Amino acid sequence: MPAQRPDGSIDFKLAKSMQGLDGYFKLLTWPITKDANGQICKTTTQVEKDTYNPEAGIENLDAKEVEHRMQTAWTIDTAFYRYSVNPPQAPTINSIDGTGLGSGGAVWADSLTPTISGTCQPAVDPQTPNRVTLFGENPAKPISANNPDESDNRGFAIGTVACVPNDARNPDKGGTWSIRDDNTAYPSKGVNTNMGRRRYHAWITEHSTGYNLTSGFSNLATARFAAQNEAAPVVQAITVPHTRKGVLPAGSAVRVEGTARPTYLAGNDTNLSDSRLEVFMVQSSSGAETSLGTSGEHDFSTSTPSGGSSPVGHIVIEPVTEGHVWHWKIDINPLVFLNAFDGSPGSEQYTFGARLVNPAGKPSDDARKDQMVDMTPTDPGIIGADWQTVSGRAVMKGTETVDANAKVTVTWPSNPAGRTSDTVMSGADGAWAVLLPSGIEPGEVSVTVVDSNGNQSEPYKQYLDVAPPLDGLPLAGAPKHTTLLLVFSLVLLVALTCAWLRRRREFTPSAS
Repeated sequence: MPAQRPDGSIDFKLAKSMQGLDGYFKLLTWPITKDANGQICKTTTQVEKDTYNPEAGIENLDAKEVEHRMQTAWTIDTAFYRYSVNPPQAPTINSIDGTGLGSGGAVWADSLTPTISGTCQPAVDPQTPNRVTLFGENPAKPISANNPDESDNRGFAIGTVACVPNDARNPDKGGTWSIRDDNTAYPSKGVNTNMGRRRYHAWITEHSTGYNLTSGFSNLATARFAAQNEAAPVVQAITVPHTRKGVLPAGSAVRVEGTARPTYLAGNDTNLSDSRLEVFMVQSSSGAETSLGTSGEHDFSTSTPSGGSSPVGHIVIEPVTEGHVWHWKIDINPLVFLNAFDGSPGSEQYTFGARLVNPAGKPSDDARKDQMVDMTPTDPGIIGADWQTVSGRAVMKGTETVDANAKVTVTWPSNPAGRTSDTVMSGADGAWAVLLPSGIEPGEVSVTVVDSNGNQSEPYKQYLDVAPPLDGLPLAGAPKHTTLLLVFSLVLLVALTCAWLRRRREFTPSAS
């Protein structure tokens, strides 16, 4: 157009004088459509070409072609109306390694090559599916939470995969995608590392129009890498209460305590969990592991409830004062052990253990400590208390199991010797015996036992009759004929002795 200036403006006075143009002028523009990489979009049909990249200009064309180009051009009042193309809907990241994203969008990953999965908008035509591209954050150019669609911080392209179409071949997977980060898209100093983190986001590209239009970015998802096992914790001590006068003191509990040094802690990611501490025990006679409690750093407490007879206790972790060292303890109701005691030695022998399980589910080695849990007092098993001894056979109360090396104390009634008590140790068969002090008076004796583990029995009472039985005295209670026979024998012995002495004198010669 001769009246059009180099800058694109029009000299209408010149147009009228040179071309005789007068009246209504219509300003036309022709769009040029480019893809995300700045390349002019290719078109495959005339309709697409006329819409997105039509031929420009109307000079030196016949009337029909001029009319066609005017129809494909944009005008001031129709430009945005004519070129109304909706980009595809952004995909969504739902999980990392099968673990759903929490409210904070972060999960623990148990490997350095996690699989990121989500949902997407399938293409109408399965032959030209929409494709999802996953990006991993470049730490040198972090993703901006306020402007995640900024091209400069999109990150490293990890891979592209088709959005699974909705058709009969994919009845349960339509509208989904999954891409594995094989940890090769990053520079050598920027790869995924244990205890590190990586943020991911994705977009989808449509391929049905031929212009490869991309969506905005998806939500952000963060993987925190827990790729190694925790170090084993330490079981430092087991404290077992013991009976006093046959009963446990009020508030008694079996306490297990130790330390742990976890590596994986949630920190500011409040939707994530720490490594968890698991405390357990194994009864020797059964061999079965029983959980005593599970806890993490967020379970700080100042109380130690022992609960009822349930084996599950409450782990108390003292506030961390030295690095990430946990000082933990757990109190267990004694009924747990008393109810499991069946009289056999193995039912009182336990192994207490602890392990640290990292947030991705990998357990440490077990820490273990053996402990006898004996809270059963001993029954002295008094057999007799007579004019010579007090004796018995020590057994665990309520059982027939002998208690060797138990300390048996007998407390006497008053006696001239002033002895108040005597103590002996039970033998390997549980048997024990104490001789009476001389001159002891009849009365009540008290017997208590302290077993080798420190359990004290209640006092056992027994009446002591110090008079010897009549049947035990000479001739007392013997039949009459027996007594006569004995007397006759004694008389006969005396008579014979006298006769022998007399006869000896008769035959002895006198001295001359």
